[in-house]
Amino acid sequence: MIGPTALLALAAMIIALALQISSGQYDPRAVALVTFATVAAVIGAAWRKRVVLEHGVALPQALLGFGCAVGVACHLFTNPTLYADPRAFQGGFRWLPLITLAVLSTYLWTHLRPSLIRARFPLLLACFAAMGLLVIRASPKPWIDVWVFQQGAADAL
Repeated sequence: MIGPTALLALAAMIIALALQISSGQYDPRAVALVTFATVAAVIGAAWRKRVVLEHGVALPQALLGFGCAVGVACHLFTNPTLYADPRAFQGGFRWLPLITLAVLSTYLWTHLRPSLIRARFPLLLACFAAMGLLVIRASPKPWIDVWVFQQGAADAL
């Protein structure tokens, strides 16, 4: 049975899909998905207030894990950002999503050493931080308003 936590996890996955479709730019499909996700999140939050204890946590964990895996897999086949130079992602960048997927898959393994269980989350953070740094390096002049405003303000100072 789908519960409020699963509905909230589904809403998070839909928002991630909308961002992947539009790269943060206006796209009618992305707006429709975000609208649907917002409705699902509001229903999930209202439902969550009424449910004191939820026994099934496997479905929300599976949804979030699947969403993370699909999001990371997108980096293998597409340019992670709309305005970056695609040549910057041809070299070693593609290894980072593969490593991230491998570390993410360890959450499916039930019999791991305690040291590996403790190490997998910091490893995931390190992989995502490295991918983020490479995306920032590949796009030194992003097409977002905040960057333009901050550059203008820095020049004015």
